[in-house]
Amino acid sequence: MRRDRRRLTALLPAVPLGAALLLGCTEPAADRSASPAEQPTTTRLEMSVPAAQPRFHAHGDGTAADTTTGLVWEIKGEGVGCGHCVEDRYSWSETGTEPDGTVFTVFLETLNARCDGDEQTRCTRNEQCVGIGNGLCGHAGHRDWRLPMEFELQALLLEPFECSISPCIDPSFPGPVKPSAYWASTSSTPDTARGVFFNNGFVGSGSKQGLAYTRAVRNPAGDPD
Repeated sequence: MRRDRRRLTALLPAVPLGAALLLGCTEPAADRSASPAEQPTTTRLEMSVPAAQPRFHAHGDGTAADTTTGLVWEIKGEGVGCGHCVEDRYSWSETGTEPDGTVFTVFLETLNARCDGDEQTRCTRNEQCVGIGNGLCGHAGHRDWRLPMEFELQALLLEPFECSISPCIDPSFPGPVKPSAYWASTSSTPDTARGVFFNNGFVGSGSKQGLAYTRAVRNPAGDPD
């Protein structure tokens, strides 16, 4: 008799895993003596996982908010020779040590002291830009744009060095990005400044008189107009 039981068990069909387990519970056996209306039923619960929200949110004015840090970033555009052109590179220092390079005297000066959408008319308040460009003084109406600190640029990286994706920043960051070195405001030595490489995640230092790409940032608490 014991041998016959083993043989019977071996001949039974295998039960699919999904039919035996439901949310970690075993489905109770139906009472075959009961009428169809009295048969126990099982309700399957459908669990939906919300889609991940993109990290960066474009405001539609040439800026994007980082939902993780709260910082507001400048969005670049294609081209060369303009305030937001992605192909333009700038020097950190002209004298070799002081922050007097074109990143400060041209790039940030244009973002903070020119009519938005015009880049030619100097201004200190919105009233001076009525009928000019977008009618706002400063990029998107703000005049507190700055060069990001080293750790703020690093926070944009998807992975540490050596990054397997290029450019190595969140794909939800809007606008074009150059997979190369970007200036940070942080000095390493009197004549070198820190930079973050968006092609592989490397962080290092370079001569302040060299050329690198830039990306302006501002704090979420804006400047009063």
